Amino acid sequence: KVQKCYREINVPFCDDDIDRMHRIGKAYQKNGKNYKSVIIKFTSWEARKRLYTSRPKLFANIVKKKPGSLKSFSVSVDLTSRRYNLLKIVKRKIDEINGADYVYADINCNLVLKTKNDSQIYFNSMTESNINLANLENN
Repeated sequence: KVQKCYREINVPFCDDDIDRMHRIGKAYQKNGKNYKSVIIKFTSWEARKRLYTSRPKLFANIVKKKPGSLKSFSVSVDLTSRRYNLLKIVKRKIDEINGADYVYADINCNLVLKTKNDSQIYFNSMTESNINLANLENN
């Protein structure tokens, strides 16, 4: 199944790229189909990067509304619960800040606040994010 996912986005796949993989969490239904999340440990940074940097290909055809463009999988980084909760809190806060555009976790699991003028502000704690958001609010 992993090979199929790689083929869907035209990324070269080698069996040696994956150290191990596990199904995680409960199965869920979406649009009448059953899904179950999988976590993958790659054998090298290069193998991981190849897949993660291809994430935009997952959405390119969906935005163009081409038939059959919906992919059978998604790719996301695996954050610790502390970092994931911080990301959720800051996502809720940026709706109130004029200079903030959106917040995300990059390929290295760094938390990044993207501003409306396209600058990126990295943060690792609630204190850092509050300072950065206050600075944006004051500008």
